[in-house]
Amino acid sequence: MVNTGKEFEDHIHYIYDMLLNMKDEGVVVEKNIKLETKLGRKHQIDVYYEFSRAGITHRVAIECKNEKRPIEKGEVIEFHGKIRDVGDITGVMVSTSGYQSGALEFAEDHDILSLTPQDLPSIGLLLGGRIMAVAGPGESNIGQPFWAIMELRDGINTGTYYALPTPGGGIHIPLFFSKKHAGMMIESLGPTSQRWTAVGLEQHNLRAFILTLNGFSWQTMLYWQPPWGMGDALPDGAEQGLIRIPIDAEQLEKDYYLGEVPYIKPLSEY
Repeated sequence: MVNTGKEFEDHIHYIYDMLLNMKDEGVVVEKNIKLETKLGRKHQIDVYYEFSRAGITHRVAIECKNEKRPIEKGEVIEFHGKIRDVGDITGVMVSTSGYQSGALEFAEDHDILSLTPQDLPSIGLLLGGRIMAVAGPGESNIGQPFWAIMELRDGINTGTYYALPTPGGGIHIPLFFSKKHAGMMIESLGPTSQRWTAVGLEQHNLRAFILTLNGFSWQTMLYWQPPWGMGDALPDGAEQGLIRIPIDAEQLEKDYYLGEVPYIKPLSEY
């Protein structure tokens, strides 16, 4: 099956549309639109959305790149020119084949978020903060049934999940059956433990989590502590008194989500 650029744009549009409307609030996510510049010219944008929060309107333009080669610096410069001309808009690029070093440096210098299927799992960055208002775990959440670890910055949850390396060279997001177990892992981080907090995933949070697992090809593992006897030796795979079990999005939905999650083809298949 040939995956065209249009199919890839449709895929990114669908992911963002589903995640931004977790509570059916009618956030409009558009694709292949033209935005007018300050001088009256128009620029084509692959995927676009906007939302208002605390009286401030946030606008996000997404450039989709389904290429067989890493994105070059010139392509990022061209995209930056579009969003600079439009003004007051956040730029995001999504590439299936990564970026050349010069492209990454330019994107970082000009506040353009450059994403690939292998990115660290940051919901806050993926969705410009909007997801934390509608689907991100809050401080008062109780896990239904899971708890996760997320980053704190100046005491505020950034929307970035704590992740660990997998034997195959990737990363996975730990999920826990209790807040205490999540705290055990946080304590094991030593001096950096203050950067992290345990948050409960309620059912709508879990739905967003499953959607993102599929759409961005994330991996996850369940961590739990069985009722070991005091003298019992820990089994193979146990960490900090916790054992871990790989689980995929399909199994999470089947066994733990009380509803149905729309299927999203993984970004890695493009």
